Amino acid sequence: MSQTTISPSAILQQLFPPRLAGWVSAPATRDSPEKYLPAVWRRAFLALVISRLLALSPHPDPASLLLALHVCGASFDELARIAGLKPAQLATLLLDARARLTDQWVPPCSEGAELVARWRELERDRDARVRLALHAQRCTTCRAALAASQQADLRLLSSPSAGRPFSSSHRARIGCLGRVTVLLLTLTLVLVLWQVTLSRPEVVPATDLPAVRSGPFLWLGSAGPYSVLFDLAARTWLPSGTRLPADAGAFRLLSPNGQLIAAWTPDPPREPRWLDILQLNGAHLARWRWDGPTTRRFLAWLDAETILVRETPTRLAFEREAEYFERLERDSRLLTIDVSSGKETTLFQGLVIDAVPAPDGGGLALIRASTLFGPGATSQTIDLALVGAGRTVTVVAQVDGYIGGQGDRPLWFPDSSAVVLARRPPGELARLPTATELIMVHLDGRTTVLVPSQAGIALRPLAIAPDASRLLYLAAASGQHEQGTVWELVLATGERRMLLQLNRLSGSMAALWLGDDPVLVVVRTLGSPHTASPEIEFTEIYQLGKRSNELLASLPGRWGFDAAGRPLLSLLTRAPDTNREQLRPPRGQLAEGQLELAPGGYWLLAPTELGKLALWDTSSGIRLTEPWPLSDAAWHPAGTAFFAIGSDQQLRVVARSLDGLWQPESFVLRGLLPQHVLWVTIAPNGRLAGLSQGSNGELILWAAFPPEATILRSWRREEVAGPPCAAWRTADTLVLVTPLASGHVSLELLSIDNGGSLETTLLTRLRPFLGQGSKGCTLALNSIGQNLAIRIQRGDTDAVLLLHLNRPDKALLLASGPASAGLVWSPDGTVLAYGLGSTLTAVDGRGHELLRVPVGRLADLAWLGERTLWVLQAKSNTWNVVEVPVTPPE
Repeated sequence: MSQTTISPSAILQQLFPPRLAGWVSAPATRDSPEKYLPAVWRRAFLALVISRLLALSPHPDPASLLLALHVCGASFDELARIAGLKPAQLATLLLDARARLTDQWVPPCSEGAELVARWRELERDRDARVRLALHAQRCTTCRAALAASQQADLRLLSSPSAGRPFSSSHRARIGCLGRVTVLLLTLTLVLVLWQVTLSRPEVVPATDLPAVRSGPFLWLGSAGPYSVLFDLAARTWLPSGTRLPADAGAFRLLSPNGQLIAAWTPDPPREPRWLDILQLNGAHLARWRWDGPTTRRFLAWLDAETILVRETPTRLAFEREAEYFERLERDSRLLTIDVSSGKETTLFQGLVIDAVPAPDGGGLALIRASTLFGPGATSQTIDLALVGAGRTVTVVAQVDGYIGGQGDRPLWFPDSSAVVLARRPPGELARLPTATELIMVHLDGRTTVLVPSQAGIALRPLAIAPDASRLLYLAAASGQHEQGTVWELVLATGERRMLLQLNRLSGSMAALWLGDDPVLVVVRTLGSPHTASPEIEFTEIYQLGKRSNELLASLPGRWGFDAAGRPLLSLLTRAPDTNREQLRPPRGQLAEGQLELAPGGYWLLAPTELGKLALWDTSSGIRLTEPWPLSDAAWHPAGTAFFAIGSDQQLRVVARSLDGLWQPESFVLRGLLPQHVLWVTIAPNGRLAGLSQGSNGELILWAAFPPEATILRSWRREEVAGPPCAAWRTADTLVLVTPLASGHVSLELLSIDNGGSLETTLLTRLRPFLGQGSKGCTLALNSIGQNLAIRIQRGDTDAVLLLHLNRPDKALLLASGPASAGLVWSPDGTVLAYGLGSTLTAVDGRGHELLRVPVGRLADLAWLGERTLWVLQAKSNTWNVVEVPVTPPE
């Protein structure tokens, strides 16, 4: 229940008579709203029954009562839990009550009904508010329903003297004997409800964590067959679960609606040459081939069904350069291809380097070379053209001095009225590198300088706000792209504001707008301590707010761009459908060690010999790599990379390259002295947390978005009985378990804000063993961050505990026995599996046993699906992976 300054008594007097309303709201004088809401709900429900049976005036219905409590401050989730309703049912009741309070009610669509119903609490959550705003932008009914809901709540918040909106003019009469009978029936009903409440099993308190896959989602494609998703509301990476065909080209274009991909390979070594039209889930829609002595480059989508193509003749054998240049100018053309029919239409005859279509498809920015060779070849000309009926092209304006470069293209305004571009200032020498200025060119030829040039600075436009009020641009030193500054320009006033300074840039950068805030996707590099090793690329996502900027997420590899550096980014309201294949266990020799299935299920890490891990393809069961001397591996939640500890006790990152290779690479974290890393765990947004040990035995807990690390906590050797363990609950909350020297085990919650400051909350202290203290621990947190399982080690004995983070003082000891391995939650977070001795056990979230089977020597566990386990076990000294179904007992 959220905090509020509204008096419950004043609101409830609009539903019940004054004395009855005062009795109902009496518990609301307590300090904690979470404590008085159940009491207020019970009294309000009883008052509702009494007012109905005794025909008191007013006599509201349950929907009006629920709306009144929600307006008083009861959160949507807390109200649904106490009332015993599903979220969809509660949303329907709240909307029905609001419909009776306004004369201009418009029912929302099914997708946005719950968002509109809970708009009051969404206003206090920026991410949820953005999600509601995005939905309301494209749904007119939900936009009208939201306005009507706000009007209805405002009417309900009026003082009691202004009238009772829920009152009824009809009042039935009932005799004295009838009133006594009704009172007796009411008391009987209260006693029955009280008995039912006592006999009902205890319900796990609801959490304040975001729902899994709540959206909106940022889809990031790549030059390979895989893509990833990032949930912007939950701050969580998600494997897309989709895979493009293996023969799809690495050069790609995303359609304007973000639903189709055009993929091709330029000048492939084999014939025929083709263009693939694919959906985001990898489904093939069309394949168009072309032959002949020409080269085609696909430039952009003109609209949702048409692609712009540049076609140039290839150079013939023994053809002189001058003859080829003449033929290049004469025979080149700009054409369109209809992706549904394959029909080709010539738009423009002549050589065009690039073409950028307007958002409405009615305009083109044609980039042409001033000269094919000589000093003028470093300068380009941009023609602004209109596309008329019959696909005719008419040039209406021209700009000289355009330079271009990696990721630099003209940027159209959302209304297609003008273009923003970077050019060499007039009068400057045609040389590279050179300073540039940002200008705005209208379709009538008018030119406005937005950002004047500065010596040695090259500018690059990134994105224009949907309302055309602001422009994002990048300023970097001319001739290099390793360092840059992102600026915001207010177009109406010319005011500029520096947003972000970045280094280690690789050149790939793109921005898009989420509500009023831009989201920046940038690829940066990490240096390796070994000079011969290549640089490691990381993709980072930033949200640039009006008051502060936030690094949302990080992912090893280059994501969000194709092989040519063009953006492959799209905002989705729901995740694409998956095309996951049946998974097969690894074939070949195995050993005792760690078993880790990648999120998304495409790859599996398994041991081939003691202390070494290798990678398997789960669709075929074939091993992909040679064994690596790695241990304690942890997959990135996107499922395309993992972190592990090498034989030298240093951190390694292993990510899939664009050509499908996997290679461990070492990197250095700033802010940490060279130390031995004991373990590493990864947050839902890709942030790392790890434990390192110094030469003096000191233990250091740290968190990092590579390469920047922050020390969270440190312990001296005599303070702890064994190494602490931790697991991420959310993107910025870490659950920490520490075996203390006193024999107790402390459970803490560490919250990290954007500035790196730390807030610590002690949840509880446990003592799983009598006498000597614990020596080590292992954590497993379920997917919704609510249930926590802890394996405590002391010598050859393990204890497995289960507790709810909302009630940490009520830990449940599941079992204690000979030491073993494996402690994992199912993907939906409802079933816990663990090994103890030679027995595999599975329990639900309350500790009720679902499975207990003997398995011999058990090395590790991995969930194959919601109710299927892979178990790495040994029989007759041979290690293999067996599949074990987990079904509840009948």
